[in-house]
Amino acid sequence: PALLAVVVLLCGGGDAVQLELLARSQRPLWVCQGGRDRVVSPMESLQMVNALIAKGHRKVKFTVHEDLAHNVWTRVYEGEDFYRWLLAQSLP
Repeated sequence: PALLAVVVLLCGGGDAVQLELLARSQRPLWVCQGGRDRVVSPMESLQMVNALIAKGHRKVKFTVHEDLAHNVWTRVYEGEDFYRWLLAQSLP
C-alpha cells in the first residue's frame, strides 16, 4: 500500500483474512463486479468489501454491473467516471 495511491479490483473476490494491511492503509479502493459472473461469484466480492469495512476501511466503492458476467472490465475501462476517479486520487 505504500507504493499505491489507489486499488481497483475487477471481479475481485479474495481472502478476507488477508485484508488487514489494505484496510489500515485507507487507500481508495473500487471493486467492480459482474452480477452474472460465474468465475468469481459476486458474493465473494461483497464479502471482501464487507470485511474491509468491518476492519475500518472508509474509502471503499463497490459497483455491481448486474447485466455483465466476468468481463466487467469492458464497461469499467470504457467509463469516463472510472478515469476521473483514478485521476482524483494521490498519495498523501
